[in-house]
Amino acid sequence: ATALAVSCDTAYAQIGMDLGAQNLASEAIAFGFNKVPPVDLPGVIAAYFPPTSTIADNKPAMAYSAIGQENVQETPLEDALVAAGIADGGKIMAPHLLDRVISDNTGQVVESYQPHIWLTATSPRTANAVRTLMLGVATHGTAKGVFPSYLDVAAKTGTAETGANGCSADWMI
Repeated sequence: ATALAVSCDTAYAQIGMDLGAQNLASEAIAFGFNKVPPVDLPGVIAAYFPPTSTIADNKPAMAYSAIGQENVQETPLEDALVAAGIADGGKIMAPHLLDRVISDNTGQVVESYQPHIWLTATSPRTANAVRTLMLGVATHGTAKGVFPSYLDVAAKTGTAETGANGCSADWMI
């Protein structure tokens, strides 16, 4: 709980090492990594988690991958889908922008978007446990003081390497 609240990379690295390359990769894929989200926008790309074969025998790469570094590449959309999946009991809905298509001739609805599950990433029990841990980020962790105290907010913060001249960017979901 403390490691998640304060975003402790060394703890995540150790947990990743304990879980192993196959479990890390499997969980990343379950949450949508290496899959292009089915969103109604052009040019959407998949977040990337390295294959088991590239990190299994490389302990530093496994540790770095466990904290979202090394060759891991996330997108803001992927981060939002992960957070939404935790909030929704482990289900990740297909992202979308379009609500409906209306005929310019008749003004009638031609097509309406139907919400649907894209992935079931984890069990409701696990999602609820992670959500509870994420509440600690906002109450006594790296996002303390960001949200009004009367709101229950589940959050996760981090720092992403952008690759541009060694720059980094802070983020929060």
